[in-house]
Amino acid sequence: MGMKGQYIYNGLMINDAYARIDTVSSYDTNCTVSINIYANEEAWRNGYGYLEQKYPVEFQKRIGNNVGDDKTQGYQAIKQQEEWSEWEDVFEEDQEHQTA
Repeated sequence: MGMKGQYIYNGLMINDAYARIDTVSSYDTNCTVSINIYANEEAWRNGYGYLEQKYPVEFQKRIGNNVGDDKTQGYQAIKQQEEWSEWEDVFEEDQEHQTA
């Protein structure tokens, strides 16, 4: 899963930027993720490096049944932040379409 949206990089607007959670670390209910931002989804798929990385992005995760893994909860948490609220979810072919 990833997200697609507008991103300003070095003063330039990128309309179809692509962002993915890269690393996830957690302890108890504390979770930290890094988000890699690419020029577009094709750049990520072709193995190009990311333009920028947002780290640390922290949130409180839920523990229990049917709450999703840390990465899934990470997407849900960052979509609550103003910076990411307008970004669209992008699912890979082998993923279920869950609402992040």
